[in-house]
Parts: sequence; C-alpha cells; structure tokens
Amino acid sequence: MKKRRIDKERFERADREARKMIDAERQARDAKTVRLRELRLSAGQGLALVKA
Repeated sequence: MKKRRIDKERFERADREARKMIDAERQARDAKTVRLRELRLSAGQGLALVKA
C-alpha cells in the first residue's frame, strides 16, 4: 500500500491563516463587548440621575 504524501507546509499555512481569522474575530467580539458594556454603564448612570 502506498503511503499518502502529506503537504505539511500547506497544512501549516492553512493553520496560520485560520488562526489569523480566529484572532480577528476574537478582537472584533471583544471590541463589541467593550462598546456594549460602556453603553450599558452610561445608560445606567443616566437612569440613576433620573431617579434621584
């Protein structure tokens, strides 16, 4: 039986590119979380002023 040739460089390159995409998605998610947290906190402060 012939052993299948594996292109390790191709797998490594695909791995690197996938990791870049995952990191970019994580950064976008984190930025959105920070933005929403700031909005929520500023809305909470506005409500506290109205109630006082």
